[in-house]
Amino acid sequence: MLLCDSRGRTLDGDIMLWVIGRWFAKRGVLGAGVTATVMSNMVLEDLLAEDGIKVFRCPVGDRYVLDTMRREGARIGGEQSGHIIALEYANTGDGLCAGILFLKAVAELGEDISTLADRFERYPQVLRNMRVDDKDRIMTSPLVGAAAEEAERLLKGRGRMLLRPSGTEPLIRIFAESRDAGLMNQAADIMEAAIKKAVENHG
Repeated sequence: MLLCDSRGRTLDGDIMLWVIGRWFAKRGVLGAGVTATVMSNMVLEDLLAEDGIKVFRCPVGDRYVLDTMRREGARIGGEQSGHIIALEYANTGDGLCAGILFLKAVAELGEDISTLADRFERYPQVLRNMRVDDKDRIMTSPLVGAAAEEAERLLKGRGRMLLRPSGTEPLIRIFAESRDAGLMNQAADIMEAAIKKAVENHG
C-alpha cells in the first residue's frame, strides 16, 4: 500500500514504518523495534534512532520480514513498497489495516502529513543491474569478493553496499547507499568494474 500527501508526493513503506513505529513505541506495544528490509533507506534507521528505536534488517520478502519480526520480537515491520505487517492485528500484510494504523498514528502523534516527505530526507541510493550468464560463478569470484571488501571499506560508517543475484533474471544487482553521493557512486563503480572483469575472465 502506498499513500500520498496533499501535494501528490508518495508516502511509501519507509515513511509508514517511521510514523507507525513511533506511535507503537508511545503506546508501549512496539516490542524490540521495527523490522525493515535491506532496501529501506538508511534515514529510517537514523530517524527512529532519535527516538531510541532499533531497526532490524532482513532480506526482501514478506516471509523474511515476518521471520525477523518473530525472531527479534518486533511488532511492526514491512517493505519500502508499502507492504506492512503489524503483529498486534495480523500476521500478514493488510493494506486496509496499514492505512488505518498510519492515519491513527498521524492523528495521535499530532503529525502534519504534508510535512512528512520533507522531513524524511532520503540518502542517495543507486541500483545497477549487471547481466551475466552464470550468477553463482560471478558471485563467488575472488575478484568480485575483493571488490566488495574494498567498496565496504570505502563506505564504512558512511553508507552501505549490497550485492545480490536476481531470483528471476540473469542479473546481479549492485545496490549502494550513502549520505555522500560521490562515495556511493564510487563504491558502485568499483563493483561494476569487478563484475565486468569477472565476466570477461570467464567468457
